[in-house]
Amino acid sequence: MAKYLRKKKKKPVALILVLVLVLLILLAAAAVFIMPRVLYSLSGGEEDEVSLQTEPKYSEAIAVETTEEETLPTVAFPLSVDDGRLEISSLFQFSGINPDCGNQEGTDIASIVLKNVSGMYLAEANISLILLDGTQLNFTVTELPAGESTMAFSTENLSIPADAACLSAGGEASYDPTAVTDSDQVTASADGIQITLTNISDQDISQIVVFCRDLLGDDYFGGTTYSYTVTDLPAGESTVVEASDSILGMAEVVRFVVN
Repeated sequence: MAKYLRKKKKKPVALILVLVLVLLILLAAAAVFIMPRVLYSLSGGEEDEVSLQTEPKYSEAIAVETTEEETLPTVAFPLSVDDGRLEISSLFQFSGINPDCGNQEGTDIASIVLKNVSGMYLAEANISLILLDGTQLNFTVTELPAGESTMAFSTENLSIPADAACLSAGGEASYDPTAVTDSDQVTASADGIQITLTNISDQDISQIVVFCRDLLGDDYFGGTTYSYTVTDLPAGESTVVEASDSILGMAEVVRFVVN
């Protein structure tokens, strides 16, 4: 009888190797990505993770605060002080003799233009400006008639840069509503530093005190005022006073005190 031989089927060895390799890859991935998270969670790592997440917010807050400090708001001119009774129109540099600091000379001296808008005679004003760099500038203005302006200079003769920025301004002032700026007893006329006083009354005057300022264009020059006293001026007579303290050689009488 004829014999039939059945061929044995070969086992899929290659497929088995592929499956084993995939299984090993999955186990390795689990070991690398899943197990550390499980262990991290069991060791209390959630609190640390929350803590770490808050750090960027803290850094952002610091950055915002620093930016705000670097961009502090500055004031713009003109600005008002003493409840709106005085107006500072500008802050600028001046080089030369400073009448508000004992006639000392200086370069780029801090200077302002102050206008009396109170409607009253200004007896004295003390003004302070705070700059962006923290510098405090002080100014003193005396004997300024209503509606008039004057240049005033740093009483410490301090210099400022051309781009100086002002953070704030303040001031205190006193006014004299009884001040005599146009007397019915005495007239004054100025020619340079020569001031002629004339007694236009019919009575002799025992004493006259005149307060003078330097004139520069439409403004006065300096915060300070100088005064001179004349005694025994007969009725109808005149006398000449020399304003020797004038720096610019252009004096003007701003007030009389007649006794």
